[in-house]
Amino acid sequence: MQLPLKDKILIILLLTCIISGYILGYKHDNLNKIDVPKIEEQIALKQKAAVNTLAKMKYIVTHYSVDSLQNRRFNDSDISYFFINNNNELIFWTDNSTDVNKLTIEQAWTWEYQESNNSLGIACYTNTNEGKIIAFIHIKNNFPFENNQLKNSFSEFLSLHKNFQISNSKEVKGYEIHGSSGEYLFTIPTSQIVIADSNYGLGAFILFNIAFILLLVLISRQNTWFKIKRISSVFYFYQLLTTSTFLFIVLYFNVPSYLFYHSISNSFDYAAGTLLGSIIHLTLITFFVLTQAYVFNKHTDFPLYQNKFRIFIILTICGSVFLLFSYILYSLITHSVTPFTILSLSNINIRTIWYHLILFSWGGTFLLVFYKTHNWAKKQLSVTFMAFYDIPVLLITGLLVALTTDWALRYVLFFVFIYAGLYANYFWYRKFNIYVRAVIWTAILSLFIIENALVLANKNKEIKYRILAENSFFSGINENDKITEIMFGELQEQLLSDQHLKSSTAKTTESIKLYLSENYLRGYWNKYDILVEVNNEDSVQHKQFANLLQTAIRIDNLNFYKLTPDISKMSYAGVFNINNGNNNIVTLQFYPRQNFRSYSFPKFLISNENEVQYTLGVTLARYKNGKLIQHNGLKDFPKSIHIKTTNNEDFELYEIEGQRFYAYSPDKSNTLLIREINPVEAQNYLIYSVYFFLIYLSIVFFVIYIYNSGRKRNRNYNNFARRYQLSFVLLLVGSFLGIFYVSFMYFNKSYNQKLKAELDQKKRFIQNSLQEKYYWTQDLSTASQQGLNFDLQELSYMYQIDINVYDNNGQLAGSSQPIIFNKNLLSRHIAPRPYFRGNSTLNQEENIGNFRFLNGYTDFLNGDYVQIGYISIPLFISNEVVKSEMEEFFSVVIHIYLIIVLLSILLSFIIGKQLSAPLILIQDKLRKMRLGQRNEKIDYHENNEIGQLVKQYNKTLDELEKSAIVLAQSEREAAWKTMARQIAHEINNPLTPMKLTIQQLRRTKDGNDGRFDDYFNRSTNMLIEQIDNLSRIAGSFSNFAKMPEARFEVFDIASKLYSTAELFKSGNEVTTVNYDGPTENIFVLADPEQMIQVFNNLLKNALQAIPGQQKGEIRISLSTTESAITIAVSDNGKGIDPELHTKVFVPSFTTKNTGMGLGLAISKNIIEQAGGEIWFESVPNIGTTFYIRLKKTGNTL
Repeated sequence: MQLPLKDKILIILLLTCIISGYILGYKHDNLNKIDVPKIEEQIALKQKAAVNTLAKMKYIVTHYSVDSLQNRRFNDSDISYFFINNNNELIFWTDNSTDVNKLTIEQAWTWEYQESNNSLGIACYTNTNEGKIIAFIHIKNNFPFENNQLKNSFSEFLSLHKNFQISNSKEVKGYEIHGSSGEYLFTIPTSQIVIADSNYGLGAFILFNIAFILLLVLISRQNTWFKIKRISSVFYFYQLLTTSTFLFIVLYFNVPSYLFYHSISNSFDYAAGTLLGSIIHLTLITFFVLTQAYVFNKHTDFPLYQNKFRIFIILTICGSVFLLFSYILYSLITHSVTPFTILSLSNINIRTIWYHLILFSWGGTFLLVFYKTHNWAKKQLSVTFMAFYDIPVLLITGLLVALTTDWALRYVLFFVFIYAGLYANYFWYRKFNIYVRAVIWTAILSLFIIENALVLANKNKEIKYRILAENSFFSGINENDKITEIMFGELQEQLLSDQHLKSSTAKTTESIKLYLSENYLRGYWNKYDILVEVNNEDSVQHKQFANLLQTAIRIDNLNFYKLTPDISKMSYAGVFNINNGNNNIVTLQFYPRQNFRSYSFPKFLISNENEVQYTLGVTLARYKNGKLIQHNGLKDFPKSIHIKTTNNEDFELYEIEGQRFYAYSPDKSNTLLIREINPVEAQNYLIYSVYFFLIYLSIVFFVIYIYNSGRKRNRNYNNFARRYQLSFVLLLVGSFLGIFYVSFMYFNKSYNQKLKAELDQKKRFIQNSLQEKYYWTQDLSTASQQGLNFDLQELSYMYQIDINVYDNNGQLAGSSQPIIFNKNLLSRHIAPRPYFRGNSTLNQEENIGNFRFLNGYTDFLNGDYVQIGYISIPLFISNEVVKSEMEEFFSVVIHIYLIIVLLSILLSFIIGKQLSAPLILIQDKLRKMRLGQRNEKIDYHENNEIGQLVKQYNKTLDELEKSAIVLAQSEREAAWKTMARQIAHEINNPLTPMKLTIQQLRRTKDGNDGRFDDYFNRSTNMLIEQIDNLSRIAGSFSNFAKMPEARFEVFDIASKLYSTAELFKSGNEVTTVNYDGPTENIFVLADPEQMIQVFNNLLKNALQAIPGQQKGEIRISLSTTESAITIAVSDNGKGIDPELHTKVFVPSFTTKNTGMGLGLAISKNIIEQAGGEIWFESVPNIGTTFYIRLKKTGNTL
């Protein structure tokens, strides 16, 4: 088996991808190993840079002043510098993320491992007369928790995965890291964590995917391995079994592992069984099935069976594919975390696009299998009988669906709908071109996917809502408030460390309540009505409260508890023993305020956000006897409802006061309402459906265009109109992308400008408010930090923004979010740029971990306009807010431009058709032009370029008519001369042996030879044979001369071709003759007898082209379009050498040892007289295909 060059290249690429994938996978596996010399080299470079900077800073401080450091730039963000004076006061710093007070360096000019507030690193210092200068090299983040914004990652210069840890103990087993002078710095413990994602892992993942695609391409080209156009059905099913077994092993055992253990193939996002364990499993199966469907449709031969059971089995293949298609759709919606439907721009991501492409591929797979099986069955059955065979297929597959899912009725309805639409194609085939049929098929496919997707998605949503309602009824509608629980930890720490509460001065209940309310229970806690009680631990009230807490849930080992709604309307409770000598127990009872508008915490303060209500995007309310008793305040709910429940545990969708609610009624007195925060409007469903259809249709048109462009005989496809339309569409799409990019940049710039304008406005408001509150304050150190924090929190709720205040020394004086500093996410000193460079009113970008934010600064002035500090206003804007505004903006932009693009494309087709209509007319006239016949002129009166072309065409016709007469005369003379020479040559050949024979016969007679009689008999037989040969030669030339005399009539060419094929089929046992196409009702205008002569000639030549020792195969096909028919006669003979292609239709040329070489010349004349064309394609040692194209007509003139 000699593989073609393309397949050899594909195999080399396949092996290269596999080997390279394993190499990258090996590197990925070795990521748990540390390259110690490289790490030490990188750290040594940082140490050298820091030491040089320390020396320069020391020189500046010694010879100038500390203030001179403010003019120096420090460009390395991995190194922080600080100057601490002899009074241990921080005078200078280069960033506000590292807390220098946490650093404890024992010896000058010695690098030591240090742990700062949120960072791990190494530090070194040098002494000066006025203090010491410290350099801190950041090695790794050390946040107390991680989320999307805060990652405990290493500095980029180390290129280490964040899963590695750092220890300063030599006792820990791992990799010791030393500094530039050989000093021990820290140890990286041996990691036992599997690093799932890396660049190497991603590279291996991509390469193995490419290898799988190359393998599928090789499978689709398997017919070229054996140099045949089609493979047998037996071979197809054999390779299908083999490759399916290989795929099963790959999917079941997850080999190679690098293809399945990347985060992209996370089974948490999608899993529907062992073989569908991830989206990668599903993708591999999808493209494998699509490839097999392509081979099945294009390169597989099925013999015709008269056995009805076999026909049913073949049709069952199509039903099985539709069943798989339906199951994949069902599993993608029910077994995927990612929503399938794209009802807003926020739903657009790689996975949703991926899911839609998978379903599109399954739709294409089903279409390929349907037309292969049903076109094959149509050769043996009528369309009506074929439909009856599909009924049991429907019943069997529908029963399987009914046994496994609860949507059998929908499956049956769509089975009938889709099959009916595809069956209609057999009746519309002559009425619509391929693009109209593509629109119809795409509409059917889109309707099937969209309708089922929306119904299943809504059903799954209702199931999740019901589960949420059932759980919320027993556990409460307020889920664990992460922010509140974090604040409880802060509050407990403050209360337990408060010496005033522990002192004997706090004796009375009222004094304790007043003290707690003024110093602790303000700001954030305003969202609750808080009841403070002080009781003796032996009191009845305390015992009752203790019993209440027995069924409550304790929060993170704190003294705070979460209560269920059945116990009390209270949400949280706290219990503290203040030990002030009276054994007093302080109880805090938190009751949520309805409709309280508070300023939420920045998202980076929360370690995770996986609450069910947050994920589902809903809010809840609880009703007792139709009266509202509790809701979580995210949306308004009616004060009372009147819902009639038919039975217990009803869950229904209701419309109340114009709003949609899901109501769950566990009994007749209790009802729980669920309301979507951002409900999907009907227009979203419509927009999604339209976009879905248009995108699928664009893909279908693109595939058709690529397919038609690649066809060798599609001469008229790339005409002027189509090139114009394609260019116009590409220009529109390019313009749309450009406009979209410009719009994005404009929005981004406008949004940033808007943020800065709002920030400047809020800075002025807050500056004025604080100036009014601290009108008489001369120094912020005299103000209560707790009181300042509460004042800032109240302003924060008012302006919906965070506020920090620093004193004149750049140290934190107060904050509306003190937890940021208590959790050591930021140091307690101001950013250096607004403080040291005298630009105290600037706006600059800062960061906490990976979270970047805009921070605005301004002066903190008292009533005398004396600066007493600095005001910092960080914009901790959530990504959800930005995405929401961006989605709102771009949804409008996309809708507008999409409408413009669609209208423009439609207009381009109309204009293109109008522009090309005269050219098509000219093309048609030129095609019909016949020399020696009367040709019709074109009537066109426009005075433009096309008009000039038409005028020149008409002028050329007149000249051609004049030339035709002269040419016809000369051609006739030349033809007669050629014919005379040919006849003389052909007759002269047998005359010579005849003359010699007669002369020999005469000599024998004169010599009285006794063998005369015997020689006479042999001579006369030979002469008769030669005379017959002369008669055959004369007959051939006579037939050739009589060719113009044709009797044209409308006849059924399909029946003539089919009967001729059957005649040759019955007369040949060695060679297989197959016919593919309609057997009747295809009409053309031609001479039927001459057409039979052409068919006989082509089939006879095909038989003679097959070597005697080879098993022959002749394929005859008849295909039709709206206006023409195409007949193809193919053989697997020895083919025709390329250098002989130009001589095939020349009279007297032949590649055989016998014959006159007139058959193909006569056939060409017959076809051309009928207004058609004949051509051939041939590949040496593979075979030859002759094509005939004729105009199609109706069954009558």
